[in-house]
Amino acid sequence: MEHAFADLPLLDGHIHFGHPNFMQGLIQILDENKVGKFNIVCTPHRTRLSLVPDALFVKAHYPDRVYVFGGLDISPFFMAPESCGALFATYVDQLIQMGCDGIKMIEGKPDMRKNLPIPPFDSPAYEPYWAALEQGNVPLVFHVNDPQEFWDPLQVPDWAREQGWYYGDGTFINNETQHLE
Repeated sequence: MEHAFADLPLLDGHIHFGHPNFMQGLIQILDENKVGKFNIVCTPHRTRLSLVPDALFVKAHYPDRVYVFGGLDISPFFMAPESCGALFATYVDQLIQMGCDGIKMIEGKPDMRKNLPIPPFDSPAYEPYWAALEQGNVPLVFHVNDPQEFWDPLQVPDWAREQGWYYGDGTFINNETQHLE
């Protein structure tokens, strides 16, 4: 499947969007800041099964302005982490058929790695998924790690610590390990 921006340079410009009730406020802010087009990314949320329908709702209202990068259904991590890639490969096709323009992976955020049985990204478990993305030329926004200072108790910003994003206590994946994956 060919995408409109398949030959564009790599970039990351995205908005996390929480609910259709916020659509008009979001559009007003973007208009005031002269943002013509934008990408809504869908990440897991504690209170909602999927934010993909919400993002597609906005895209339906503003089809010439909105790209949507759907989030993965993370339930395979709980069922069979060793075969998550095969399930994710089929989910990629489903997201694209629903109207998504690409995929957003939040699974590289260290607190996600701590709380879910996520296999290493370079493990064979992911091979079918990476292949499906490549074969379909599907754009990917992949949250790989957080800033280096989040592992350092003297450098982690207070706002990050308050969010639970201090990772230097030895219970989170090592920053360098994840980058190597």
